[in-house]
Amino acid sequence: MNGPTIHQRICLAALLGLSLLGAGCTTQNRQDQAVEHYIRGQLLLDQGQTQAALEELAKAVGADPALSVARSAMGDLYRRQGQHELAGRAYEAAVQANPYTFRTQYNLALTYQTLADQAKLAAKVREYLEKAVAVYQRALELQPSDFDSHVNLAVCHFQLGQKDEARQHSQEAVRLDPKSAKARANLGIIYDSEGDLYEAISAYKAAMELRPNDPDLLMKLGQAYIKQGRLRPAISTFEHAGKVAPRESWPWEKLAECNYYAGQYEASLEKYRQAIEVNGHSCVGYRGLGVVYMTQFVKDPQREDLRDKGLEAWHASLEINSNQPDLRRLVEKYSPKLNRPAL
Repeated sequence: MNGPTIHQRICLAALLGLSLLGAGCTTQNRQDQAVEHYIRGQLLLDQGQTQAALEELAKAVGADPALSVARSAMGDLYRRQGQHELAGRAYEAAVQANPYTFRTQYNLALTYQTLADQAKLAAKVREYLEKAVAVYQRALELQPSDFDSHVNLAVCHFQLGQKDEARQHSQEAVRLDPKSAKARANLGIIYDSEGDLYEAISAYKAAMELRPNDPDLLMKLGQAYIKQGRLRPAISTFEHAGKVAPRESWPWEKLAECNYYAGQYEASLEKYRQAIEVNGHSCVGYRGLGVVYMTQFVKDPQREDLRDKGLEAWHASLEINSNQPDLRRLVEKYSPKLNRPAL
């Protein structure tokens, strides 16, 4: 493979902030070597030779540890491979070498955020989220109007329980891009969590104007209506969700819930059965079915058949998901005691 031309080397060196005239001979040779390895790494990457590209980039860093673009490129490759811890280390070194590059700061913050999502221990989740927040803030000092940084920073603050900060950055994201359904939906989630349901519904509706058939948005909007006790708009929202996501059981489960709250038990039973028909492993569907049957039994204790149907539905729900301690207690409470013959 032909090496880079002198012109390419001079141009790249200028872009990387290297001086071809003011350095000593040894230092200049190492810088030249670093640039050559970096160029080879980029060429290999263009050819799809990822491992060889990583090796060249590592040589570039070895020749010139201050070559931040090589470290950042390594971070990009590691992140693409799903090796987020290695990516984080590469980005950290790149930021240390040059703290004034927005994209590297942003990618480091994004990597911390990904590591937080993957962490299993709560302490590690918080540690990574706090690191992500600090780096996103540094990135915004370099580019205050970066939309993605505000969106992601809002998510990190929200996960840390810092709702005021989350709301501020979500509002800024909406200001920067009023046509972003994601930013408006995130703002709705924050308002929703704070109990400000009118603002939440307004934000969800604004998001739905941009994504009218988004099942997740329909779910959140319907839930907000239920929290307000507004069953009619909730039912209308979930009926629309059933048309948008016909293979999902949750619209029917939510419609059944609305019918139950309205005291429409037969309609609730029908909807729960439809949920189970769509998804035979709907533990929510079986659980809800049992609740309706048992509510009818409590109102009419002579109808032991309703109790038995309710218990059987609960058993089916527990067979699908046994981690329902409250449901286990209800089964114990309503199960008839068997008279076992003495042996």
